[in-house]
This record gives sequence, C-alpha cells and structure tokens, in this order.
Amino acid sequence: MIRQLVFLLFLLSFLDAIGQKSFSSIYGSSSYDLPTCIKQIESSYYLLNFEFNAPYLPAYKAEIIKFNSNGSLVKKNTFFSSGDQYTPLRKIFPINNTEFLLFGGIRESEDSNTQIWVIKIDTSLNIIWEKRFPTDVKYLERMNYTLNINNNLILMVTLSTGSLNFLKSILFLELTLNGDFVWSRHETSGNQNTMMGYSIISHSNGYYAFVDGFSSYLPIPGMGFSERLDLDTNFNITRAQSIPEGMYGYMTAEKINEQFYYLAGKKYYTGFYTENAIQKTDTSNTILFSNHSGLPGNIPDGPAWLECMSVESENIIYTGGIGYDVSSPYECNFLHPQVFILSNYDSLLNNRWTKYYGSDTACYYMMDLDATDDGGCIMAGTILSPNSNPHKTDVIIIKVDSEGLITSTNKPGTRVMQAVVYPNPGNEYLMLQTGQQNMGAIFTLHNLSGQKLMEQTVNSTTQQALTSELPPGIYVWTLSKGNKVIETGKWIKQ
Repeated sequence: MIRQLVFLLFLLSFLDAIGQKSFSSIYGSSSYDLPTCIKQIESSYYLLNFEFNAPYLPAYKAEIIKFNSNGSLVKKNTFFSSGDQYTPLRKIFPINNTEFLLFGGIRESEDSNTQIWVIKIDTSLNIIWEKRFPTDVKYLERMNYTLNINNNLILMVTLSTGSLNFLKSILFLELTLNGDFVWSRHETSGNQNTMMGYSIISHSNGYYAFVDGFSSYLPIPGMGFSERLDLDTNFNITRAQSIPEGMYGYMTAEKINEQFYYLAGKKYYTGFYTENAIQKTDTSNTILFSNHSGLPGNIPDGPAWLECMSVESENIIYTGGIGYDVSSPYECNFLHPQVFILSNYDSLLNNRWTKYYGSDTACYYMMDLDATDDGGCIMAGTILSPNSNPHKTDVIIIKVDSEGLITSTNKPGTRVMQAVVYPNPGNEYLMLQTGQQNMGAIFTLHNLSGQKLMEQTVNSTTQQALTSELPPGIYVWTLSKGNKVIETGKWIKQ
C-alpha cells in the first residue's frame, strides 16, 4: 500500500510537469497588467494589454504584443497618452493576413472626454494610420464590433460619465474599413445605471445587440436579466426581447448565417449559483439547442470577462469562463481558487469536453479567448498569487490543442485538470466535477497510508460522494479510465 501511495504522490507531481506542443506564457511588468484581447493572425498571436499603477485606477500605457507559435515574444509596440485612461485598446479586427485594425478609447488629458481610437497596423506592428472620433462622455467601459452587409464596421461602445453616479450610455458607430465616418447614434434611453452593451451581430435588415438596461422596452417591463435589441440600419430600436432561459451577463454572440446565431453568457442552474451557458438561437429568439458547464459547489461560475465564446467553424465552438467567480482579477482567496474553464462543443452543442486550468499557488481570471486554425484554442487572462508582494496581476496566455491539452508551460504548477474536487477543504461530502468525456471513469479516494476508502463510477458531470464518516485528514483522489489515471489530486477533510 505504501508503494501505491508513493506512486500516487509521484503522479501528482508528474502531471504538473508534463510537456507537449503548444504553450503557456507569462507576460508582465512592474505595474498591474490586464489583457483585453487575444487573436490569431496567420501563425502568430497578438495580445492587447494595458498597464496601470494599482487596482481600479486608470491605465497609463497600452501595448500590443506579438507571440510566435512557441509562445515566445517576437515584438511589442507601446502606446502612451498624456492623460489617464480606461482600457485604451480593446479589440483586434483582422482585415487580411498582413493587416488588422485596433479599436479602443483615448483621452488627451485628465479633464477631456474619450475619443474612439481606430488604428490600422501591419503584422510587423507598424502603424499605417490612426483616426479618432470624439464623444461627449469621459470613460469607455466596453466595446465590440461586427461587419454589416456593406462590409462596413459597426462599433458598439459602452460609455460612462465621470460623475459619482457613473451614468452609462451606448454609442453605435459605423465606419468604413478605411476609417471613414458613415453614421452614429448615441443611445441614452435605457436605464443609465445598468446600461451595458456586450455583443452585436448584423443581419440583412439591421442588427441584434445583446445588452443590459433596456427592460423598459420589453412587453412586460422589468422581466428578464438581459435583452436583445433589434436595431434598424440607423441603430434605432425597433423591438426588445428578453434573452431566452434567463441568460445574462458578459455575453458573446457569433453569427452562423442569416437564420441562426450562437450566444454564450451565464445562467442560474443551481439555486442562486450560475454556470456558463451556450445556446443556438434563431432570429425569432427561439432556442434550438443549449448546454452549460461549470464547477461544482455553492460558488458561482462566470463567463470570461470580455469575450466568452469563439467559433472556428460551425462544428468547433469554444466557451470560456472563470471557476469560483467570486472576486476580481485583483483578488485571490484560496478558499475559492479561481481557474479557467474551457468547453468544446459541436454544432448541436453537444459537449465534447470541459477542462479546467489553474494551479495550487495562484488564481486565474480569464478575459478573452480565440479558437485557432489547428482546432484548438488560445486563452488570455490574469494570474495572481496571494503571496505576491505587492499583490500584482500578470498576464497568462494558455494555448491548447483540440483535446484541451497544454503542450508545454513555463509557469510551474499551471496544469490542465480533467476534474476538480470541491469543496476543498470539506467535511460532510465532496463534489466531483468533470466533463462529459469522462463518463464511466472510476473515482477513488485513498488515505495517506494507501488504503482505498471509496470507489465510484462516474455517471454525471457533477457527482457527490459522502465523506461524513471519514476522519479529518489529507486524502488522495484519482480519476481513472481504461486502466489509465487521467487526473489526481489532494482533498482535505476538516
């Protein structure tokens, strides 16, 4: 039995050290770092990042960083402004294989209002041109875009005043790919305390905007968490509808064709607690297929902060989020250690797999993801250790293959997890959370003497095991399938 225990403990350390073919990269400076967009163009990856002096303070520097396929930094361009800013660069839009646009906001001074900032840049990070479009509002909070039937860019920008109330509004802006102004509308008719624009897609007669703060437009005002606004080509609101099944929050929409689209966000599934949800919906706002994923226990899971879904093809769909989403990127509490959640779905939203990415020494907070042309996915977020001095966020980028495997890492302890056991520490019970790919696997629990105390067949993605009769102490659990250990970890009984 001692020999068996030694093997299990060896396996714990071995799984942390496995190396494969993609990468996990850490990028940071002496300031706080926060990524806003990750995008693959050709064989390279481009990351937008901004730096700031302390949590919740305006940014003072924005960067675009180019990484190669091994995760090595190739080049960096840094943009400065004379005034404090909020998230100066937000989105990357590839025009072709050698050129792309950057979107964001910029302020000339502390007292000035935000200008919408559009930059054309090549893959060597040379600036071709930049243009600015003034607003009469101080701060930029969120931004998203789509292309319309005229191949023009449509920007949806959430703005906020600088007063104590921070009143919000949404600016819709149409530009050509050369950065020429076409049309705009500044929408202020929603609830200015809760108004927020998350995602926008085009159709032949206008646009669908996925928002908060427009419940007064609904047939029964106040019903629903978030809304879909139907807009005409001049961005006038023609109708508002609740999102089916109560999806809300940081939503991302992806157009399939003129009849259907995918929508990802979060929903309540277990009482007061949320999981990450995805649905395939037609233009009449009717759900055709839906699914969800998350971590177990009485802690909410949430979607990635800025983009929570990316579609490589109609049959390769990724959703990303945060397990134990109970705090911000600037906080880390090991009672609820945050991890990345990544799920892979087919065109009928069958879950191929759900996996978790994290470590025992830091908290992970996903911001953005991009499905890659090899069938895998690249994720960008923050990593923060509660033991860092001072508490400082760094950027972490994790690239996985089509099976969700990290293929190498230069961050000790970062690993992909097939399953998570929660709560940890626990008492009366433990919950095993795993993906659909592990149905039929065997879950076992051993004490430190190597004695097997429990064995269960996994028949649900969330499965409970009663532990009330076990004495307090440290236990080792394993998940095995086909005589192969696919995940293992430690669990503490209080």
